[in-house]
Amino acid sequence: MTSTPTDANIERLAYKGLEASSDLEEDALFEELENDSGVAAYREQRLDALKQQMAELQNMRSNDHGQYTEIFEEKAALDLMTSTDLCVLHFYHPDFRRCLIMDKHLQLLARKYFTTKFFKVNVSNVPFMVEKLKIRVLPCVIPVVNSVTVRRVVGFEELGNKDDFKTVQLEALLRRTGVLNSPKPPREADQPGDSSEEETDEDAYLEDDGVGGGSSLRRRNDGFLGKHHAQAAGNQRARNTSSDDEFA
Repeated sequence: MTSTPTDANIERLAYKGLEASSDLEEDALFEELENDSGVAAYREQRLDALKQQMAELQNMRSNDHGQYTEIFEEKAALDLMTSTDLCVLHFYHPDFRRCLIMDKHLQLLARKYFTTKFFKVNVSNVPFMVEKLKIRVLPCVIPVVNSVTVRRVVGFEELGNKDDFKTVQLEALLRRTGVLNSPKPPREADQPGDSSEEETDEDAYLEDDGVGGGSSLRRRNDGFLGKHHAQAAGNQRARNTSSDDEFA
């Protein structure tokens, strides 16, 4: 009994094509599909499907899919929230340590969930959005589904209120909102259910720049916090360098 190539197989090959570094590697993918014993009856249909999906993935990558990108203008951030089917927006401040920790986890998820866009925006650059969305505590992560903010992850309260939470905890929160779907298929070397590579990547990210350690970052008065809030931030740092940051 011959096997029939599934849509999952097409998807797997398409993602491999996205990472191909040469035309020869792409040709090898088409050859792999052609050699499938169950594809003879409709080879052309399946080859066309693979070509189409590879083109779609390439187009998505050119439009910031698969990466964690910063937005610097408020209008661009507003346009993103109203024009993107699935996106995760992180409101952060560069001097707040927990925002940097959140960055590391979102970088990992951006690589895994290619169909969702992941962005971050400095609260100093988007005062209107901060006021409109009543953002008072950082980090603040807002998932958007079909132009609707479905919930928000504020600080680390839902993540065990500790700095060393696992990416899968944040992933579970976001998946429940519907903003994460269709994760990239695992590479062939990965075994089903084997999370060792993900954990290794996560540890590497969190150790980078000392984010996983006990060092703290200085907070500065950059004109957005104001003198009162800068002083409050300094007092908060003195009490507990690991706590969530209230900036307004």
